[in-house]
Amino acid sequence: MYGLDTVYIRTTRKTVREKKQTTSVINNLLEVAARQKKELAPDGVDIIIDWTDFKRDTSVFIPCIDVHKTALEVRRVFKARGWSLYAEARIENGKYGLRVWRID
Repeated sequence: MYGLDTVYIRTTRKTVREKKQTTSVINNLLEVAARQKKELAPDGVDIIIDWTDFKRDTSVFIPCIDVHKTALEVRRVFKARGWSLYAEARIENGKYGLRVWRID
């Protein structure tokens, strides 16, 4: 979902302090992505979702083929966070997948 394989940083006209801050922010993002990478991998594809922004009564569509396996993975993530969910297999914009709502 988020292509963080290569990060380009423009460093012209920046002080050393600004360079360190920029590098620090990017390293933090990469660390978060690496931790979240193992949470959801339906059909062998890693899906990174920023769960910190996933508030009550919001939803996310996860494109996948094996919706049962995806639902089990999502349930595991939600249970670890103490959240309740509602999930529904559907087709959105021509893609088959699972729509998941946080309902607690």
